[in-house]
Amino acid sequence: MMVSLGLAKDQQKQSLKLFIQKIENYIMYTMVKFFTCIFLQQLRLKNDNQLTQPKIITNLELIKNLKWIGEYGENNQKKGLWQAQLNGQRILRFGGEYSEDGKKQGEWKEILEIQAIVFEVGEYTLDLRKGTWKYVYQDKNIGGGQYNYNGQKNGQWVEIDELFSEPKIRHIGSYKNGKKIGRWDIYQASCKNYLKNWVDMKDNYNNDKSQNGKKVPQFMNNGIEWIKKNIIGGGSYDEVGNGLKLGNWIELWDNFKDNSQITYKGEYKNGKKVGRWDIWFNDGQNKKNIGGGYYDELQHEQKIGNWIEILDISNSKVPILFDGVYQKGKKVGRWNIGFMRSQFYERYGIHSQIDDYSKHLILNNENKNSKDVILDTIGGGQYDETGIKSGIWIELWDNYNDTSQVTYQGGYKNGKKVGRWDIQFNNGKKKKIIGGGYYDELDNGLKSGQWIEVWEGFKENSQVTYIGQYKNEKKIGEWHIWFNSVNRENIGGGSYDEAGNGLKSGIWIELWDNFKDTSSIKYKGEYKNGKKVGRWDIWFNYGKNQKIGGGQYHDAGNRVKLGNWVDVSNDFSDTFQVINKGCYKKGKKVGEWINFMRNENNMNEGLNIISKSQYYF
Repeated sequence: MMVSLGLAKDQQKQSLKLFIQKIENYIMYTMVKFFTCIFLQQLRLKNDNQLTQPKIITNLELIKNLKWIGEYGENNQKKGLWQAQLNGQRILRFGGEYSEDGKKQGEWKEILEIQAIVFEVGEYTLDLRKGTWKYVYQDKNIGGGQYNYNGQKNGQWVEIDELFSEPKIRHIGSYKNGKKIGRWDIYQASCKNYLKNWVDMKDNYNNDKSQNGKKVPQFMNNGIEWIKKNIIGGGSYDEVGNGLKLGNWIELWDNFKDNSQITYKGEYKNGKKVGRWDIWFNDGQNKKNIGGGYYDELQHEQKIGNWIEILDISNSKVPILFDGVYQKGKKVGRWNIGFMRSQFYERYGIHSQIDDYSKHLILNNENKNSKDVILDTIGGGQYDETGIKSGIWIELWDNYNDTSQVTYQGGYKNGKKVGRWDIQFNNGKKKKIIGGGYYDELDNGLKSGQWIEVWEGFKENSQVTYIGQYKNEKKIGEWHIWFNSVNRENIGGGSYDEAGNGLKSGIWIELWDNFKDTSSIKYKGEYKNGKKVGRWDIWFNYGKNQKIGGGQYHDAGNRVKLGNWVDVSNDFSDTFQVINKGCYKKGKKVGEWINFMRNENNMNEGLNIISKSQYYF
């Protein structure tokens, strides 16, 4: 009986230990996710001296900006425990130990994918990964495999596709001394299909069951067996270990999404694409061949003949296609941009938004499955025999999507924009010119004189434009911000230096990133040499202009916030008003921050406290 009680106590201790570990992991996940969002906002501010689309922040940049805390030994080598900080917050149980000679040793937890917060967990010996490593997401093992004694991947692996913000795409196959070999399959996992642990997966992978005459690998989820049904791609690598793709492959488009699944299907020889490659689109309900073309058979990976390609506009609900001819890998002749006409696109309302100038083309691309595809063109132009744009073109805005159908129309000469270019907006009913300007005639492709440009957040409910002067592609003098809502009104702006450096100077009124007709928020303050300095106030127009926040920037012009600040939340709107009040030290939040809110149910009342957070420097 005493033995049973002892075992029960041990089990209770073990259960408590596991429970505490889960709590710590959840706290770690929440902290990283929260500070990642803040960090992305701060990085976007680095571009606030330009009235252009902000730079895209990559995962690699974010990982590089993590701050590691630990001790240095002799010869400036790291030693002992090292842990990561993000925005001054130590990330619990993230990092590991260095030996006295500066080599990683023992168990480590490292970031694989910062946007989705996927960690790699395993052991180091003399700075080399050894044995089993797992991929962990929200305290669940979702993949991994084995490293050999040389620190190379070996045997069966389940890998996470780092192109996607959620770890739903898995690549499953084998490594030999760090090189992929044999068959690799690409799966789209359900959110619930997490692996209990690597041992379960390893033991069950070869225990195949038959499904429609094909073998399907078995896995375990919390002790319950389930079958991975949704293979969406894959193919084979050579068995020698050169890591070369061979034979038929199905690959994913870089912007592959749950509701816009675009894949490429074709053949590899010695790691090079050859012959016919088709492009398939699956919106979750229908699957259709929407394009493709041919690669040469000489293994140069040169496109030849007629092609229908995907134009890389990731904001659109449906694929935007680019149709034309290749010669020796270069685009030549007429290329058209448009939507494919298909019954299952009608539910997106695309065709009702295409105006009278659109043309309907039959694309005979020699493939029976995609023959007689009809394209409603919205743009395009001509390439010369050397693959350089020439003549009149209609191009899509970088942020073009179904609610922001903005296009640019003008001329090319020797591959450079020249003369007048107009900016047009199609609101679904009619198309109108909303801006534009001139490029120089010296074949430099530089903007010159007065321009009207669209704000990066331009759409139906935020029709914002900028008006000002260019000189040699640099903004100079006064620029005004106009908002076309019920009435067209001047809502902000400021000045650029006259030296032609494109730097903001003096007092500016700028728009909040999420500005629209239901969240009319602006910032007012001073620039010196293109950097924010001194006091900046936040204004909100809710029937009348009222100051709702703001704070101080360092006078050194390093964009660092100081002292007490009142910020607005990302979700702020007329009917959901949330502000955050607290203190900054060297650009980082410190101490207690209080979150206030009022919504449409209590607009006549003051702001109420909804939560408090504590930050440590």
